[in-house]
Amino acid sequence: MVSYRLHNDKGVSVHDGLRFYDGQIASMPVIHSYGGVCGAVSKFGASSCQAFGVPAMPVAQPGHCALIWRGPLGEWKLENDNNGWDQSFMHANIQRTWKAELGGWCENAGIIPVVERALSSFDDYVASEVCRWAAQLCSEGGTPLRSKSVEERSE
Repeated sequence: MVSYRLHNDKGVSVHDGLRFYDGQIASMPVIHSYGGVCGAVSKFGASSCQAFGVPAMPVAQPGHCALIWRGPLGEWKLENDNNGWDQSFMHANIQRTWKAELGGWCENAGIIPVVERALSSFDDYVASEVCRWAAQLCSEGGTPLRSKSVEERSE
């Protein structure tokens, strides 16, 4: 659907930004007409999925752009891939609802199938969160409270 090409018909490199597209915004029809390299292929693929209601997004890899999408059986797939899940990262403008809770972990694209799987059994997820919170409450500076004497705890 998208021709993989480094230069347009005028010889302008895809790395020259919108000059490659003759100054046009890189919309789906423009990308379809002009082609591009990994970013164009992956963004076009993700946009095509989204147009049909399929969750998808482009993801960054070292020197490359891939995409992830949710398959018909609920499994997440990595396509146009050069580096695997462990080297696939979210682009800066991708919304991640759980960013505050996960911090740097939410930069890795592989967190999406992990969080989705955790949330697929909400009762189990809540139970694990209760255990996690309880563990945090029962420790001070990494030392479990149960290992301290009664006198030390009252101070």
